[in-house]
Amino acid sequence: MSGASTASPGARTAAIALAVELDADDADSLAAAAGDWMCDAMEGDPSTPLGIQQDDATTMGGRDLSPGRGRVTLYLAPAGEEEATSRLRALVDTLSPLAAIARAEIADEDWNATWKAHFRAIDLGRRLRIEPPWDRHAAGERLVLVIDPGMAFGTGSHETTRMATELLELHADLLLEAGADLGRVSLLDVGTGSGLLAIAAAALGFGHVDGVDNDAVAIASARDNLRHNQMADRIALSVAERPQELEARTYGVVVANIISSVLLALRQDLLDRLADDGLLLLSGVLGREREAFLPAMLGQELELVTERDLGEWKGFAMRRRQD
Repeated sequence: MSGASTASPGARTAAIALAVELDADDADSLAAAAGDWMCDAMEGDPSTPLGIQQDDATTMGGRDLSPGRGRVTLYLAPAGEEEATSRLRALVDTLSPLAAIARAEIADEDWNATWKAHFRAIDLGRRLRIEPPWDRHAAGERLVLVIDPGMAFGTGSHETTRMATELLELHADLLLEAGADLGRVSLLDVGTGSGLLAIAAAALGFGHVDGVDNDAVAIASARDNLRHNQMADRIALSVAERPQELEARTYGVVVANIISSVLLALRQDLLDRLADDGLLLLSGVLGREREAFLPAMLGQELELVTERDLGEWKGFAMRRRQD
């Protein structure tokens, strides 16, 4: 194991960062496995990652990486470091046994600075722009979404988030072209993380917007972002393990940017929340998972409307079959 500490002598360590650099495909596999690890963890397990960050040469945090290389960083509570390191080593060994794990300690006063170093303003789609509060610019005619990720997933820099946002923008435009009043179309963002997709939906004109996540820390970050965008009264956020725990209602659009195994596990929940004429927008599926994922997700109830590719990832728009 290699690495250096970022914590100054005497400072309290807020988190441990364990980073692994791999070939891009292996980084995708490691990030997916780490996501499964987080989803399957027992409540209160100190070895469960606090957050996962994936970078490559296309992301803001991967400027030092060569094309074809990726880096996965796990942020951990100090109390669970030993067990988590052992588990991470086992995962890495199945992919690239020679890959080193770099370790860094992040002090309380350094935690936000560590995140901020990776997140800068970024344009998405034709008219959206994501800006963190510390990197504001004159955005021209673009709709500016102010996002401080805190410890939540979703800044727009990762390919899956980009695809989900661009699919949302595309289908908002298609609904408008078809004569729909977006202000009367409801939307549910499942696994809202930083709240980016919910905020983007409200900025694009969707009426009733809800966001749900099973992580209370993510929801706290999302609430902060609602305040950054003056949308606290336009978007309702909830902590729940599954969408079925929410108040029973259906939505014109359901969007979920989550790894494929979780999307499949939540399939019936997503369908139960989707209106009869609704759209389901999904991102987080690796290209090599497509052939197994699509039939399982579509089943007899859904049909594929749009498919997008970005890097090694796939995004899909689906709707209920009308026949």
